[in-house]
Amino acid sequence: MTTDLATWPAIAPARPATAPIGPTTAPSTQRPMRGSRTEAVNEYLRPIRQRRSALAADPGELRRILRAGNERANAVAVETLAAVRQAMDMA
Repeated sequence: MTTDLATWPAIAPARPATAPIGPTTAPSTQRPMRGSRTEAVNEYLRPIRQRRSALAADPGELRRILRAGNERANAVAVETLAAVRQAMDMA
């Protein structure tokens, strides 16, 4: 089974660039986030955000990566289903 990459925008629509998390983004029912926590979260997310931006800038590369991941997942699924069918004497 393969995923039609044309449906990808419907699954994960384009979003504006992610802004760093700041003290004002905490829900109003919670205390504002402390500066050091905010900085730690932003520092942790920085490489993830950079990678996302790079992938968003090159849709062809993103499709290639998704297609390769899909092929690997399908190969694992085929092996798993074969093992299940064997275990259930359905092979």
